[in-house]
Amino acid sequence: MTVKTITVDRLAETGEIDVDRTGLMWIDAEAHEGHILAGATALLERGTPLVLEWNPSNLDKVGDRGRLQDAVAEHYTHFAGMHRNPNPNQPSFPLQTADCLPAYAERFLNPDNFLNKTDILVLRLTDEQAAGVRSVDEFIRFTRAYEADDSSAEQHQPADRPPLLRRLFGRE
Repeated sequence: MTVKTITVDRLAETGEIDVDRTGLMWIDAEAHEGHILAGATALLERGTPLVLEWNPSNLDKVGDRGRLQDAVAEHYTHFAGMHRNPNPNQPSFPLQTADCLPAYAERFLNPDNFLNKTDILVLRLTDEQAAGVRSVDEFIRFTRAYEADDSSAEQHQPADRPPLLRRLFGRE
């Protein structure tokens, strides 16, 4: 069977997607996420937030983990696992720097761990956005508080104000 493929970059070139209005890209491609990201440079260069399936064992079988880790390290600053941390004394969704992604894989490769995959949220944060923020929860609270304190910004918002994720991650 022949399957026609097209890159995300080609979809952007033809106007099928508008990279300026894309607030999030969610990919679950059964360990081929790195291949997709290789053809999505327009979104990666803009720092469009990503949600990716993170299954290191399957990525290793396909030979794609390195490609995925490299794309994240080159274009993003932080990530968070999307399984809620069960410890109530710790952040629900802790943020980690992108350079920690290879070490994060090890917990899913451990045969004693019942969890062998998760989804990850991948972000590019400015130094100001990341300062003192330990989790996705804190980042969202910080950003909402910042917007609430900036009443002048509300006066200048267009009627078609961008969705929350684009506002949160500086993609207006």
